[in-house]
Amino acid sequence: MINNFTGGAKYLLQGFRLINHSGLRRFFVIPLLINIVVFTSLFYFASGYLEVFMHSLLPEGDQWWIGVVQVFAWLLFSATALIAVFFLFTIFANLIGAPFNGMLAQRVERYLTGQGGDGDTGLAQALADVGASMLSELQKYLYFVPIAVLLVILTLIPLVNFAAPFAWAVFTAWMLVIEYLAYPMENHGYRFKQVRAALREKRMLGLGFGAATMVAMMIPLVNLLVMPAAVAGATVMWVEHWRQVGRQPA
Repeated sequence: MINNFTGGAKYLLQGFRLINHSGLRRFFVIPLLINIVVFTSLFYFASGYLEVFMHSLLPEGDQWWIGVVQVFAWLLFSATALIAVFFLFTIFANLIGAPFNGMLAQRVERYLTGQGGDGDTGLAQALADVGASMLSELQKYLYFVPIAVLLVILTLIPLVNFAAPFAWAVFTAWMLVIEYLAYPMENHGYRFKQVRAALREKRMLGLGFGAATMVAMMIPLVNLLVMPAAVAGATVMWVEHWRQVGRQPA
C-alpha cells in the first residue's frame, strides 16, 4: 500500500522531467501562462478576504485565552483557505487549459510509445476542441462541487471543523488525480465514469500522485509548472498501468 502511494508520487517527478524535454517543451507554454494568470488572481483576492473574514469572526480583548483562540483559528482557517484556493485554482486553470492539456497528453504519449489518441494534436485542433473540452471539465465539476460544498459546511461547524484540513487534503488529492488522468484516457475515448472506475482499482497509486501534485502546488514558482507536469506524469501513469492492459472503452 505504501509502495503504491510513493510510486504514484514519483510519476509527478517524471512529469517535471518530461516537460523539460526539448521535443515537448513548447507544448506547456500556454498552460504555464494560464497558471500564472489564474493563480496570481486567486491568491490576491483570497488573501484579502481571509483577513477581513478573520477580523469579523474572532473575539477581541487582552485575555490570554483570546490570544490562544486567535492563533489557533488563524492556523486552522489559513490551512483550510490555502487548500480551498488550490481547489479553485485547479478548477479554473484546468477549465481554461483543458484543450491544451489534452494536446500535451497526446504529445507525451506519442513520445513515450510512438502512438497516441486519435486525431490531430496541433494548436488549431486544440482551439477547435475548446467547446468539447469545457463540457468534459464541467462534467467533472458536477462530481467535485457537491463534495466541496459539504466540506465547506464541515469547515463552519465548531469542533467538527478540526477534521476539515485533513478532509480537504484527501479530497483535493483525489480530485487532482482524476482531473489529470482523464486527459490521456479521454484521448482514447474513455468517459469520466470509466476514469473513476479505473482509479478505484488503484486507489493508493492515484492518491499518491494527487498528494504529490497538491504539495507541489503549495511551493512558490514550482506551482506554476505543476499543471503541465501533472498532465505529463499522469500520461506516464496511464501508459504503464492502464494502456498496456489493452482494455477498450465501453
